[in-house]
Amino acid sequence: MFLNNDQVLEAAFIFERHNGVRHGDYENDLIAFSKLKDYQPAKLEQLLIKGVDAGVYTNDEERVGVYWALSKSNNRQLIPVFRRWLRSEVAANCDTVLFQLLVALDRLDEPVFPRTRSSRAADDNALNLRDARAYLNKMESSLRLFFNKTLCYEKYSCTFNAR
Repeated sequence: MFLNNDQVLEAAFIFERHNGVRHGDYENDLIAFSKLKDYQPAKLEQLLIKGVDAGVYTNDEERVGVYWALSKSNNRQLIPVFRRWLRSEVAANCDTVLFQLLVALDRLDEPVFPRTRSSRAADDNALNLRDARAYLNKMESSLRLFFNKTLCYEKYSCTFNAR
């Protein structure tokens, strides 16, 4: 099962409700009549993730909607998924969707926007691409450093224990 655009919107409101957001009549009515209202947020997350990974959401607008909806879940376990998608969108030069992924990561307290950046907008394509690349490079450098330290520690730990 994959979610259509209307259901993606419904999922976003369900995530918000789950996180304590108080909605108005429009959102409450949408949820009340939604076929998704009985789904657990984790299940909705998985449906959206599988849809993106399976290539169901082929156009930029659909993926922006899914990324936006998932950002409403406030689930920090989605950070690796958002990073993977960000890497993929940067590689494919899909600058129209980068901003939503940056915002999703920012909502999860990831340092995607430099402190010196004075504005944030979806149409700041060059800045969004720059910030996405810088963030990914920083994360990859941190991982390399972590693994190098771990390997070094394991090497010396094993040598020390072998004596």
